[in-house]
Amino acid sequence: MAFIDAYREHFSIESICKELPIAPTGDVAINLGESVAIRFNANDTDGFVEKVAVSVNGQLLTELTNTPFALNNKPTKAGTYQLSAVAFDDDNVQSKVVRSTIKVTDNVTEPTPEAPSVDLTSPANGSSFDKGQRITLTVNASDKDLKQVAYFINGKQVTVSTSAPYTATYKVQAEGNYTVHAVATDAKGLSTQCKTHQFSIKDATKTYAAPTWNANAVYAAGKQA
Repeated sequence: MAFIDAYREHFSIESICKELPIAPTGDVAINLGESVAIRFNANDTDGFVEKVAVSVNGQLLTELTNTPFALNNKPTKAGTYQLSAVAFDDDNVQSKVVRSTIKVTDNVTEPTPEAPSVDLTSPANGSSFDKGQRITLTVNASDKDLKQVAYFINGKQVTVSTSAPYTATYKVQAEGNYTVHAVATDAKGLSTQCKTHQFSIKDATKTYAAPTWNANAVYAAGKQA
């Protein structure tokens, strides 16, 4: 708890009030979550102090009517607060306004954002598909604010999934060997690329006819009839 007791300003209820210190009087710096102990010393030579009105940023915070004129204040947000106070005596004569500044800093360390996790589950590494067959692309991805999963074949983005279960399909038209990977991106822009899988595309329409057997033909090694 921060405690302020630096008396550099005074209450004075015109000429009838003895000038007495008020605290706080200077700028005060605290961390968010800490309290400020505020104490006012005020009396009146020909009567008594009826109340001390305390305001923060121009808004009345409280009125202190009993001695000791003190309170604890715990700001709920970081920022700069202007504390002011004025005393009233039993004749409703008021003192000059005294002011102080309270600076509240949020020193709480924000957790380091974590990138999404993503694993490619389909196609399996080493899979083979027929030409023209639609390939199912699926990942296991997790993040509290996952935005999308993009799929890449041979390094080129081919489709995007924006909602769970983060799956898509794609048709590869040409024969050959291919690579596939996925990139998961969250709302903060953090992204993770999964391991790359390989798959192949074959033309299932191609057939290879075996020669017809002829019992009367003579076959030589390495030669077909």
